[in-house]
Amino acid sequence: MHEQNGLIMALNWDIQNIEDYGDVCYLRDDEDSEKFILSPITETLIFSCISVKMGEITEDNWLEFYGRLKFAEQIHGSFLIRPQKEKKDWGFTKEEVKAHIGLKTNVTTDSRKAFLESFDSAIAIYKNK
Repeated sequence: MHEQNGLIMALNWDIQNIEDYGDVCYLRDDEDSEKFILSPITETLIFSCISVKMGEITEDNWLEFYGRLKFAEQIHGSFLIRPQKEKKDWGFTKEEVKAHIGLKTNVTTDSRKAFLESFDSAIAIYKNK
């Protein structure tokens, strides 16, 4: 659920236009090898659309999406937490975001200015501490 224009809405998403979406977006379930689950990377990117205020990842906007994601993570902390054994930095890589070109959600895309202004109150609270 997310809020859009003052209304609480379900988050709808579509990954069918992601190239090789079966391999990019799904993992084989450890407990049932016949079953597939949505990858944590894909799932987190879907929900990150709300925070970055962008409804889709396209060839034209994936770098903007990545930049907003990194900015938001500087304020809120990493959205993606990896197992310790992976020994990778937490958070997303450019390659992971680019691999999800074609992801679409029902989140309304805001301008970069509106996105940045959405952090004004959080920054003001931090400044006043």
